[in-house]
Amino acid sequence: MPTFKMTDRVFQNILDDAIKNCSPGDVFTFEFELLTDSVLVKINDTGKGITEDELPYIFTRYYKGSKTKEENSTGLGLAIVKKFLYLHKSTIRGYSKINQDTRFEFQLPLYG
Repeated sequence: MPTFKMTDRVFQNILDDAIKNCSPGDVFTFEFELLTDSVLVKINDTGKGITEDELPYIFTRYYKGSKTKEENSTGLGLAIVKKFLYLHKSTIRGYSKINQDTRFEFQLPLYG
């Protein structure tokens, strides 16, 4: 069974990635919607965004976007997010508009 540590790592990796790709003054929001047997999570930022061409690859291991500021980025953060959510029987979707926003959405099942 997936653990709380995995869920914590999902949030941490998404937030770390957003911080790397945003500037002072950008805003992060987290939304949680209770569904019948899961929680829908939406994480938004008002950073520089991800190009339409790059969006399909952001969850691929070792992929580094062209706008990544961090030279020492491993390209593993979002790939780990995808894997951990898979272990929770979930998927993640990313949406982005250049110089406007980026949004990630996924569901976490309710256990117990």
